[in-house]
Amino acid sequence: MTRDRRFLVLFSVIAVLLTGFIFHNSMQDADASHAQSACVLRLLSSVLPGLTEHAVRKLAHFLEYAALGWDLLALSVFVRRCFPRRLLPLAALFPVIPVIDECIQLFSDGRTAAFTDVCLDWSGMGCGALVCLMMIRIIQRG
Repeated sequence: MTRDRRFLVLFSVIAVLLTGFIFHNSMQDADASHAQSACVLRLLSSVLPGLTEHAVRKLAHFLEYAALGWDLLALSVFVRRCFPRRLLPLAALFPVIPVIDECIQLFSDGRTAAFTDVCLDWSGMGCGALVCLMMIRIIQRG
């Protein structure tokens, strides 16, 4: 297996795992989700006093999607190198992931969907992709 193929497989597996993690979190009922956020809040409150559970939830949305955006951009770079233009239409599905994520919450007890969360998720994906792009540029120049 070539190095590019190994990277392609690696970034594909990471994308599937991150998406599964995100969807799993959305499937939790309100009580489980609250308990998880409260646990993270307790861990972070010593470093970031004044942090609220609401901020922890929004930060979690942003960070998990930033990781996904970083990975998906890296994946698309390797897909383009390994399979020019054949798999690129899959990239059109990436922005749909946050919409599906919020729709899953409609079916989780005590949870709701919010368009603002979709926008936050898209922002996270964009920032993660931007960081990945900057890293690629730095590596290419150095």
